[in-house]
Amino acid sequence: MQAAISGTTASVMKMSKSTLLVSVLSLAIGAGCQKSTDLTKMQAESLSTIKLHTDEIDTQSHRREDLAHRIEDSAKNGGPSLSAPATLAHAEEKLQELRKIATGAPSALATAARGQYPDEEIIKAHDETVEELVLGLEVVKSDLAATETWYAASGSRVAIAAPPPPTPPTDMPPPPTEGGGSAAPRPPAPVTPPPAHN
Repeated sequence: MQAAISGTTASVMKMSKSTLLVSVLSLAIGAGCQKSTDLTKMQAESLSTIKLHTDEIDTQSHRREDLAHRIEDSAKNGGPSLSAPATLAHAEEKLQELRKIATGAPSALATAARGQYPDEEIIKAHDETVEELVLGLEVVKSDLAATETWYAASGSRVAIAAPPPPTPPTDMPPPPTEGGGSAAPRPPAPVTPPPAHN
């Protein structure tokens, strides 16, 4: 009898351990799924923020292209023949660099999510990427503003230095006669002498 009770107790304890193990595993899996969902959400929010800076990169790229075309077309439109300053070229180089950073952001965040401390690494990757984009865009805007100021000043200097248009003469020649050529001047009227007094 005692042996039977002991056997039953051992079976119950074994079942309890198995149930506890299943519960722990279920909690762990649930926590893992929740963790995965949180990491996915963090990456999505980070990419959404980076997308805003990507749009600003496109805006400044259009601004640079428009300015470059205005400089190139200056001579065609009767203005001075200008050579773009170094600030315009530097802005283009910086824009290319920023495009690479923005394009590589999804890969950087995915790598961070697989790290030992994914929450912290995603935040770090996000902050570093955003900081690079913000600082880089400030450089681009400064370069383009300097180029626009130079372009406006160049046009003003040329306008000031240009000579005024010639003034048309006031003593215009007489109109041509029907037979061609200029009309001959009329001779003065004869002067009649006064009568002599006796």
